[in-house]
Amino acid sequence: MELILNDSKKTSDRIFALEKVINKFRSNNFSNSDLLDLEMLYNKREAFMESLPSFTIKRKIDTLKKNHKKNKFYSAKTSSDKIEFNSVEYVRKISIPLEYGKFLYFFCRRLRFSRILELGTGFGISTMYLLQALKRQPIGFLTSVEKSFDYAPYYKNLFQEFNQKKYALVIGRKETALTELLDCSSFDLVFQDADHSKEKLVPEIEELLRVMRSGSVLILDDINWSRDMQSAWKLLTKSSYLAYHTEFSFDGKQRPRFGILLKR
Repeated sequence: MELILNDSKKTSDRIFALEKVINKFRSNNFSNSDLLDLEMLYNKREAFMESLPSFTIKRKIDTLKKNHKKNKFYSAKTSSDKIEFNSVEYVRKISIPLEYGKFLYFFCRRLRFSRILELGTGFGISTMYLLQALKRQPIGFLTSVEKSFDYAPYYKNLFQEFNQKKYALVIGRKETALTELLDCSSFDLVFQDADHSKEKLVPEIEELLRVMRSGSVLILDDINWSRDMQSAWKLLTKSSYLAYHTEFSFDGKQRPRFGILLKR
């Protein structure tokens, strides 16, 4: 049975609902329509990645190199964790790995969020998973904010199958969108995959937590991306606005990628 997180006013019930959905995902409790959607999304994701021109991949890799030097990422402990900047596969990996895209779809669909804000559209892969979940419910709207115009030419083909009344893409400065364009109090789910620095991330998330209504959820991507991100996540988990927080890896064994926050 699908849940609506804000149906209950009890924090304990909301926490139970979150944990129930996470456990169902890990136990592969997918419906037939879920499986059809996820197969379609996988094929669309792969076709899109294969279609990216080499100069776009090179630009993305150059950005990763710059951020790697700036943020002082962890040295890899195993060969499978090594960051290889000459690999298109790595670009695929950072554009929401397959299992995490599936989780976004499953999480959104089961908890039936009606107003979603995505910060950092990037290549649009996570956006696509969220939109497909919204497509399965009668109401729901996604607003995705991306500062770079580099990706914009690809969005038309990637999102052409989705009802344009279900989403809005905002290209421009995130700070402007959050302060001037968007009523952040109306969102019941925020997915943050933009800034990866504590200096910018912590005050931004604190402000979102302040204005969002009780029972709203924020998902932070890449909480173990760097020491700086780990420090930011640790600080945010102590926020006075929180009722609950948890870290998520798709199998419960890998180093967590998502941080999930529930507004009290």
